[in-house]
Amino acid sequence: MSLSAKLRNPVSEETKAKISQSNKGRKLNEKQRLYLKSNNPMSKKVMCLNDNKIFNSILLAGQYYKIAPENISKICSGKYYKKEIKGLSFKFVVSLDRA
Repeated sequence: MSLSAKLRNPVSEETKAKISQSNKGRKLNEKQRLYLKSNNPMSKKVMCLNDNKIFNSILLAGQYYKIAPENISKICSGKYYKKEIKGLSFKFVVSLDRA
């Protein structure tokens, strides 16, 4: 058990079962799923260097350009074997409030 779990109020097995049962069969539509993924406070902004378009997350940039988000992340962090994909280059946007 993690330290943070020990510090919180413990949840009984009965409560865990009730929460699990209430969430079973719950489906999110594509709009809800995208909202949850794109509004993550930990997501990094990314910019396409070709058209200077800025996206709030790598996921949104990937969907816009139809590129796997993993590849955009690798390009931005310098781990990809190329400097661009589909003729597009990307970089992370460094904002002053996060630095």
